[in-house]
Amino acid sequence: MKILPYYPLLFLGLCSLHLAAQQPGKKQDAPLRESLEEVKASVKSIGELFKKKDRNKEGNPGREDRPGGESPAGMGSTPSGVPADPRHIQGGRISDKVVYLEVDRFSHFNDGVAIVHKGNATAMINARGEMVYPYNVHEFFAIDNTFRVLDHRISHLGIFPYGLRKHFMNAKGVQLKGQWATLDFGSGFLQEVQELYDKPKTAQGRYQFRQIYMDRNARTHTFQNISLSNIHEGIGSFSRNIDGQWLHGYYRMSGEKIADPQFHEAGPFSDGMAVVGKRDAFGTMKYGYLNAQGELAIPLMFTKRPHPFSAGFAKVEPRDKSEFDYAFIDKSGKVVFSQSGMDKRKQGNFEFQPFQDYGLTTTLGNAFVMDTRFKIQTRNEFFEGFGIMGNTHFHYPEFGNRKMGKPGPFTVVGEQDPKIYFTNNEMHHDGILRGKELRVGFINLHSGTVVLPAFSSIGVFDPVSGLAYAELSTVVKASNGHTNGLKTIKGYINTKGEWVILQKEGGTW
Repeated sequence: MKILPYYPLLFLGLCSLHLAAQQPGKKQDAPLRESLEEVKASVKSIGELFKKKDRNKEGNPGREDRPGGESPAGMGSTPSGVPADPRHIQGGRISDKVVYLEVDRFSHFNDGVAIVHKGNATAMINARGEMVYPYNVHEFFAIDNTFRVLDHRISHLGIFPYGLRKHFMNAKGVQLKGQWATLDFGSGFLQEVQELYDKPKTAQGRYQFRQIYMDRNARTHTFQNISLSNIHEGIGSFSRNIDGQWLHGYYRMSGEKIADPQFHEAGPFSDGMAVVGKRDAFGTMKYGYLNAQGELAIPLMFTKRPHPFSAGFAKVEPRDKSEFDYAFIDKSGKVVFSQSGMDKRKQGNFEFQPFQDYGLTTTLGNAFVMDTRFKIQTRNEFFEGFGIMGNTHFHYPEFGNRKMGKPGPFTVVGEQDPKIYFTNNEMHHDGILRGKELRVGFINLHSGTVVLPAFSSIGVFDPVSGLAYAELSTVVKASNGHTNGLKTIKGYINTKGEWVILQKEGGTW
């Protein structure tokens, strides 16, 4: 089994970020620099968007602020503000090639493009900030809604509804033609059903039908009297009523049947295997695993429904827990790791969750981390392996109403350098009103680089563009000394944590 490495070092050029000048005993004020263009021309740093001006301007010329104030303690930086660990990158810098767009609202990048909004107008942009379709050409509706969330996996569907949701196009701007009734988020396919009134009715007295599916590349898949569900990894399940009971089999999207209807339960394929269940002569459901060739690779032996495979392993639970409470099995069905109740109590009475596709898992509550070599570390020990010291927590991506549930690791399908988002108690921003304000950073697992926390929230990185939507909110002290405001920077960041597309600041009026 191939284990994906996640500790290699990638020595990147260090970026210089200096601390703000502050004279002991003097109270500082925080007026906001008005012009983003002036910021761009002076210093390409997101810290300049919230630059503080010391009352004593003789303090220490050339020292620049991070967003919202001082460089947090415990960040792993030298006194000059340069990250001490060569794997660490200071997040929130502005790229030399940054693009400013007149946008009211951004959506997340999806298969290389994103939909942006200005008033009631919408446009499609690419990763360079160029207009694929300018404003008012199409009325897009791709606001955070073309993602698929299955188990812990997030998939970018790359299909965009427009024109009162009656039409669809892909990320290349190609119209996906057809009388599509739905965009099925569960499968990621456009779907249409055509009743065949010119065909003889079925034995049940129903009209025959033709089910048509279209993927993001405009390929159609047609099935006669077959409706697929649980479509994943190019395979979907179908059902037939046989002798008064509904049984399930599997078809490839190419039209090849790989399993006749014989199972009472049929789950989606995951990591080349699908959980299937069949009742025995006594009515008890027994579960096993079907492989992509239609073979029962692991027999129907589990009374409790097991978890899908990921990273080569599946989590299973025995009926008799005298030996262990749960286990991980490989694709031959062999138990390769197990824990008893005593083992679980050593970890706060929590057990490990199913693996992410890149080979990491955590206990519920994220106190312990385990890899596919079954090496167990505490959460802080794991982060310390990347040079992140102090009390560190897993964080989650945010993308509209489809936010992941509990904070923890997640998988973005197709991402070559998986990300783990984190926060650190000592790396939060010192806010004006609310004390410590949340800042989020991320680890690029394969390259081993760490983007230090600099953002209020980060969406999911699109595997095609390599960009993620991000926000940075800071309470700004009013110049009149009365009403404080919340200033939010919005745009897209790359895997180095650099802003590459930013919202252009609006006029005074």
